[in-house]
Amino acid sequence: MAIPASVLQDWEALTEEDRRKAHSYIKALLQHRSEEQSSHSRPDYPLGIWNGESFYMADDFNDTPEGFEDYT
Repeated sequence: MAIPASVLQDWEALTEEDRRKAHSYIKALLQHRSEEQSSHSRPDYPLGIWNGESFYMADDFNDTPEGFEDYT
């Protein structure tokens, strides 16, 4: 996407100090967007969290719990 001419004209009208401020603001916006995207894209528990650790599963894990026979 090309920068509109009006934005370039406004940029040229800024003082050097104001340009630095505008640049800092743009960088802050980009950082904020990056943090939002990364927080939404990572799972709550990373893959392999239990890798290499002992893991207990009851012997009757696949058995239907008492009282739930009608639901299976």
